Amino acid sequence: MDKKVLNVASGCGYGSEVLMKSAVETFNVDISENLVAYGNNKYGSYRNHFLKMDAQNLQFPDKFFDAIVSFETFEHLPDYRKFLDECHRVLKDDGILIVSTPNKIITSPGLDNPINRFHFKEWKFKELNSELHNFFNINGVYGQHFTKPMVVSGTKIDKNKRAITYFCYNFIPAFIFKLIKKYYLRYREIPANNVVIHEKDRVKKANEIDFDLNNDKYAYAVIIFVLNKK
Repeated sequence: MDKKVLNVASGCGYGSEVLMKSAVETFNVDISENLVAYGNNKYGSYRNHFLKMDAQNLQFPDKFFDAIVSFETFEHLPDYRKFLDECHRVLKDDGILIVSTPNKIITSPGLDNPINRFHFKEWKFKELNSELHNFFNINGVYGQHFTKPMVVSGTKIDKNKRAITYFCYNFIPAFIFKLIKKYYLRYREIPANNVVIHEKDRVKKANEIDFDLNNDKYAYAVIIFVLNKK
């Protein structure tokens, strides 16, 4: 309970409740002023702070945090190396950084550019592993959501699926997706302590081979690294 934790790209702050179980103080930062305001109103306290901030320019002193978590963030950043450099700067020498990102083999297979229009870049495991080694030592590798690729290149049907997916990401306004989730899919917010995690969504220890397609064309969709400073 004596850890000072930074949550980068915290969104609405939902995950801060989980972090607070093992942190003396949590700092949640996001580029969206609206999300920061929401998180501060719903989850903020004297130990759980919400700040508007660019992940590529963290406004904290050097070696300030015991731990940093940032889930599926740096694929959204134009200068992801600056983000990694900033995390290295504000992390204590014995601190840990936990990051996750989509596995390109699953989310944008066979494509030069990500399907998701909000992603500047996606990586295969070997590419990301090499990139992270420039900044950190790798202490652990985990995977989440063992599945088949979103789109498989080749057949006419697959190309049509790719076109539909591209259209949804690029031309349907975000607020339409929110309405679909709320009124058609019946999404609702559940307190973190009441969340039930299905087996396929559990985070599991993984090896490099688990992020390449196996004989059944499955691989982990999310790559998770546990890192410490060099």
